[in-house]
Amino acid sequence: MTRKTTLIFILLILLALTGVGVYYYPYLPAQVATHWSAAGEVNGYMGKFWGLFLLPIMAVVIAGFMFLLPKIDPLRRNIESFQKEYNLLILTVVVLLAYLQILMLVWNLGMRFDFTRFVGVALGAMFFVIGLILPKTKRNWWVGIRTPWTLSSDKVWERVHRHGGKLFKAVGVAAIVGSFWGAKGLIAAVVLVVAASMWLSVYSYLVFRQEKKII
Repeated sequence: MTRKTTLIFILLILLALTGVGVYYYPYLPAQVATHWSAAGEVNGYMGKFWGLFLLPIMAVVIAGFMFLLPKIDPLRRNIESFQKEYNLLILTVVVLLAYLQILMLVWNLGMRFDFTRFVGVALGAMFFVIGLILPKTKRNWWVGIRTPWTLSSDKVWERVHRHGGKLFKAVGVAAIVGSFWGAKGLIAAVVLVVAASMWLSVYSYLVFRQEKKII
């Protein structure tokens, strides 16, 4: 996916969100639900303007920041080598925020559902996409499993990210399946992500030690 194509998709998504927000603005209460507990209960509200447009604004800021990062990375050529995958990552983040925005809108228009279940599916899909992207990445300072050991060696980076790709795809599938159990499934998915991240940090050190012995 080229940078231009990514920008076009993001622009279309943001325009659609803005249009939907403007259309439904008069139908929403002054305060809208914007935050849910792990049990799926509403525990946070905002004025309807920010409730409708905060996530789209965040999407613009985050996407802009992510487009900027490669330009200030000392290893920018490495990021350029997986630019298509990097663009996919940016688009995935924007799609996730747009999805959450639509969920919030539908909820505040009166439709009730298990919010955590739908969030779990989205997070699982995002983790799976990350799993697809990780093996394609090259050593850089912004994207990937960045430990002192992966950043010090291309070989360590490649081995850890191949392994990490498999782990995150598995976590993604587990999160999607777990979403059918609502809050418990979502909590389990978060635990799996934390555990996978911690293991990959340890694994990067083990691989570094192994590569050092080979050298």
